[in-house]
Amino acid sequence: MSVDARNVPENLKGLRTQFLSFHHFKSKYAKQILQNAIDTNSSIAIFEGQERSFQSIMAMIFSPFSVLVTAPFISPFHIGRIILRILFQLYRF
Repeated sequence: MSVDARNVPENLKGLRTQFLSFHHFKSKYAKQILQNAIDTNSSIAIFEGQERSFQSIMAMIFSPFSVLVTAPFISPFHIGRIILRILFQLYRF
């Protein structure tokens, strides 16, 4: 079943994901995709790894650690954010 990402039917629930594809959309359509996610209060995850250099790959690998290091500085501070981040990272590995 094909689905128009600009107008996802409301009966389709869950996390919307796009891997290495979002950059193919014209600005007008990209905005419609994001606006539809906002209008339907849906989560959306867009993954774009454009550069295939050693530095870029290392940055992607270590990004979970950078999130853990910077999370305490996100305002307003909540200890629960740190605990959930750690649990999430442990679950992924």
